[in-house]
Amino acid sequence: MEKIEYWKFIAGLGFFLFGMIRMEEALKELAGRSFKRFLRHYTTNHFLSIINGAVTTAVLQSSSVVTLMVLAFVGAEIITLGNALGIILGANFGTTFTGWVVASLGFKMNLEALVLPLIGIGCCGLVFLGPRFRFYHFLAFLAGLGFLFMGLDFMKASMETLSQSVSLAFLAGWGTFMYLLFGVGFTALIQSSSATMMITLSALNADILTLHQAAALVIGADLGTTVTALLGAAQGTPTKKRVAMAHFLFNLITDLLAFALLGLILNFLQTQMDIDSPLYTLVAFHSSFNLIGIALFLPFLRPFERYLSSLFVKDDDHACLYIHKVGVDVPDAALETVQRELTRLCQDVFRYKSHLIGLYHPDHDKSHPSGLLGLLLNDDDSSEEYEGIKQSEGELLTYFNEIQKQKIDDENSTQLHQYILALRHGVQSAKAAKDIQHNLKEFEQSVSDDVERLEGEIKKDYNPLQEQILKTFGIEAPQALFEHLARLFDSNELAYKRVNSWVYGETSHRRAFASTAATFLNVNREIFSSNRYLLQALKDTLLSPSSSRDLTNLPRA
Repeated sequence: MEKIEYWKFIAGLGFFLFGMIRMEEALKELAGRSFKRFLRHYTTNHFLSIINGAVTTAVLQSSSVVTLMVLAFVGAEIITLGNALGIILGANFGTTFTGWVVASLGFKMNLEALVLPLIGIGCCGLVFLGPRFRFYHFLAFLAGLGFLFMGLDFMKASMETLSQSVSLAFLAGWGTFMYLLFGVGFTALIQSSSATMMITLSALNADILTLHQAAALVIGADLGTTVTALLGAAQGTPTKKRVAMAHFLFNLITDLLAFALLGLILNFLQTQMDIDSPLYTLVAFHSSFNLIGIALFLPFLRPFERYLSSLFVKDDDHACLYIHKVGVDVPDAALETVQRELTRLCQDVFRYKSHLIGLYHPDHDKSHPSGLLGLLLNDDDSSEEYEGIKQSEGELLTYFNEIQKQKIDDENSTQLHQYILALRHGVQSAKAAKDIQHNLKEFEQSVSDDVERLEGEIKKDYNPLQEQILKTFGIEAPQALFEHLARLFDSNELAYKRVNSWVYGETSHRRAFASTAATFLNVNREIFSSNRYLLQALKDTLLSPSSSRDLTNLPRA
């Protein structure tokens, strides 16, 4: 009896997953923008969405990547829930393309003759040419493909040994349902239905599994892959949760139907479609039951969308706190509520931009003063806060529209227009801070003394301003508020000029500094703009229309 090569199987699985990840990353870099544009613009109806999802997944070779991309687009309101449903249906079918490629190539040719050139050319190119090389990501794709086929070859070899050493008789009493459960659990663990499919094909090729058992495993893998989307949406918006739930329900119903019709579908493929090879029968089965699922759901997508819209609905799903509790039939009360809501929005913007940029905020531990980058939000936190601000913007705009439908006098109309400006300026303040997040990340990783000195200049000139902006929320007397805001506008311009003067001074003294001066000036300009927009939002929120106009017309230092 030959020794069972467990480590060879595990190494093969590792190579396969590593190769799959490298290929996904390379393809996203090679054509990521095109795919995103494709997803965004060619989903005008359910049929196009399904084709879109199938083609995109077939090229990216990962339904999980496409599903997570769809979650991001839905969360950003780039595509609608209805169109997302079509993309996910198509992705379920597109992911079967990998099985066809592997069944056609992976088991029909000498993999070593293919693997060694792919890995050799790909890896050597990556090492010697570097990321700036034009075809860097193409080389990464070649290397990933090589590792994928190497992993498949290792799994094939280990399975052939395993078939001579292991008996699956202990599973006989459980029937095919046990294999379905194993497929669900294993795919949920490794988060790759493609890897489960390759293992299943290898086991079927080595006669470890019967065709019925392999088919049950593939059905389980189809359901297990939904875990990726469920995890990705767990802490997301209600719309993201609805998309993940749709993915789960699509696969659950389709897979249960496929399991119930397992014998009939396999018999049809072998007798009516005249498919003799077990490998081709298995991948055809995978494609067939996903097509059946599309045909089953397509006529009911709109009712299904309405059902999903009723899920995850809570009172606290609103980003705004006050406007949903006050009707618009009394304009005076509605406008007073809008002022409270805008004040809260300005506070959210102040907190967001202060944390993002790393400037003064009352939550800072003053016993451990941080630099400009000391309290940068990570991508997930900053994205969530920014989405909250954008959601508030949408809810307020809807509320403004409802107010405008009422009969309001000229005074209230003027006030409403000013509040609309306040909202626009508040969101622009957050966006100005967001626009330099990539610069701040570069600064965070830099060891340059110039970056540290820039942090010191910005902190010295802007931190006092941040403290004074925070005090604005506690001033109630109109005249005191007017004077306070006038000083803040002047202080912001003065801080901007001081930091710019420092940059220009360094540039004139040191030529080497010129290479970074443009970035420093851009960061300073966006910090200044973020502050200015916030001050304009506070002015239009807290002052009367006449006082707001007077403040705007004041001469600036």
